[in-house]
Amino acid sequence: SSIVFSHLAEAGRGDLQALHFGGVGLGIAASSALLAILVTKHADWSAGWLWSGAISLAGLLLVALLAGSARPANGVAGREPALPSDRSLTKMIVAYGLFGFGYVVTATFLIAIVRQGG
Repeated sequence: SSIVFSHLAEAGRGDLQALHFGGVGLGIAASSALLAILVTKHADWSAGWLWSGAISLAGLLLVALLAGSARPANGVAGREPALPSDRSLTKMIVAYGLFGFGYVVTATFLIAIVRQGG
């Protein structure tokens, strides 16, 4: 978020900060609408992938136009310093990865889990 907000600040577009957080919901709504249309047209799965890719590309271009400059607002040039190699950081990365993986698996198969639960 800080990276996106610094780019928006540099472009003078602080009014777009809410869209950064609303983008996930907008993406869910757009993909649902797209699939509703494709299902009524009896399109196959490949059409869903192609149209999703086209909409994603359009969204990327829109963001590039709205956000503007690629220079960060803090004025610091160059790469960020390397992260310290620390066991606690490694543990945190692994924990977040495992929790995220568990969340994705559960969310993916939630309907099947609910149906089997009676």
